[in-house]
Amino acid sequence: MTKLDAFALLGVKRQPWFDPGELQEAHLALCKQFHPDVQPDEFGRMQAGAAMASIHEGYEILKNPASRLRHLIELETAQPLPKIEEIPQSQAANLMDLALAGAKVDECLKNFSKSESSLEKASLMPELLEAQDSVDAARTKIGSLTEGVAKELKEMNDQWLKMGVSHLREFAALLSYLRKMDESLARQKLRIQEALLS
Repeated sequence: MTKLDAFALLGVKRQPWFDPGELQEAHLALCKQFHPDVQPDEFGRMQAGAAMASIHEGYEILKNPASRLRHLIELETAQPLPKIEEIPQSQAANLMDLALAGAKVDECLKNFSKSESSLEKASLMPELLEAQDSVDAARTKIGSLTEGVAKELKEMNDQWLKMGVSHLREFAALLSYLRKMDESLARQKLRIQEALLS
């Protein structure tokens, strides 16, 4: 479990959703207040440096919806949240489609890397371009799903305590899975672009 209460540190209410601009404003106000350059002496600068590190750590936790939910659940239950690996059932079909798109891209890249001649590589270019389009479409879908979760969190922002922390676990799992999937697809896109340039 984390020792830091990022909500208290940034002076914001414990809730599952934040307006990104408001969160950034709170972060910048604290940075301005505790910046080492505004401290009058060396001791104050040393303390401010440590405070700034904590402020930045707290902001990084809260600006990411998945880590924010995880942090909120851990603070509210006073227990570490186990690593979330299970796919939320409510989104199984969407997430399966994304996983299949990723597997198809992997297969395409594997075939391209096995090809030995320039002619063989050239013949695989349309497949690589299609794979790139597939990655872009999957990342767009991830963006839409993430926005949908953010909208739901915003709507339940004032009632989440009544609903219970367990209700947030599925959102945390989904956001965590979507982030991992997007990172994987971003790496695949980079590999496709490298292959197209080779």
